[in-house]
Amino acid sequence: MKVPYPPAKISFHTTKKYLSSNLAAGHHLGNNIFELAALYGLSKRLKRIPLFFIETDYHLRMKGYVENVMPGLMAQFLVVNGSVPGKIRKTKFHQKCCTFDNPKRLEKIEDEYLHLSGELYQSWKYFHDMRVTLRDFLAFPDFGKFENLPESDENTHITCVHTRRSDFIEKGFYSSDPIFIRNAMTYLNEKSANDKTKSRKFVIFGDDQQFMKSIFNDNLQKSQTDYIVSENQPSDDLIYSKFNCDRVLISAPRSTFGFWMGYLSKGNAVYHMDITHENKEFYVRSHVDPPRHNDIFQRSHSFNSNDFFPLPWITLDFASAENKTVVER
Repeated sequence: MKVPYPPAKISFHTTKKYLSSNLAAGHHLGNNIFELAALYGLSKRLKRIPLFFIETDYHLRMKGYVENVMPGLMAQFLVVNGSVPGKIRKTKFHQKCCTFDNPKRLEKIEDEYLHLSGELYQSWKYFHDMRVTLRDFLAFPDFGKFENLPESDENTHITCVHTRRSDFIEKGFYSSDPIFIRNAMTYLNEKSANDKTKSRKFVIFGDDQQFMKSIFNDNLQKSQTDYIVSENQPSDDLIYSKFNCDRVLISAPRSTFGFWMGYLSKGNAVYHMDITHENKEFYVRSHVDPPRHNDIFQRSHSFNSNDFFPLPWITLDFASAENKTVVER
């Protein structure tokens, strides 16, 4: 699947300007959406046409993944069959997956085809003013797939809990912890304790059905928590979030799919495990309060959690190594 296709046959010396990039097409849906959303945002800022080169079978698969859940986003790209021609030079940009790179430095480049060397583009700042547009790009829902899940309405408030295990355990990333999930759900219940106007339900999503169903095993909290486990496909989970997730809890902070479940959610009220809990030496938690003018376009040379998580989202963690009560950071 990594064998590159022959160079694409494209026209040069046109009156238009294009934008493309290296793509980590072999990754999963969350990363795929990040790359295309970021390139779409950059293309609007730079007044260029976004290009999608189908360079390998992985790129063809990536196109299918995104079209299935966000056909409106894929439709913004001019799709070209073939690899990037050698005549097009690469411009260094976004050298770290999760650190924002200021696109202002690309504005004066006059190349007809601007091809960026970066990958992944895991920063919301590339599409900071496009949440409404990106939500509109989602596929129209098949509501029949949600018949077993609760519906958010004037009488029902839904908290969507995203979990991630499988490959995160293999890669050594911080994966969802049942103790954190249970205690975070207690925290969120207590936060809403004074509001008696709605029935409150939890829906749990993730890549490991056995884990999700075992979160409350041998725990007294089970009888006090109204929850259901989703068995839908990931694309359906994102669409469900748009219409029904009043609040989202991301329990594995490095999960790009968890990010999109929160970003595209109905309520945009998102809580996430503190990403610095995983490795405090690598991750930087930046506090900008209140945000200063142009802070959104500042660049950090290390991982900055504010480059990955939108500023309104709320960080949670254990009170201490000994105290597993969940608190805000």
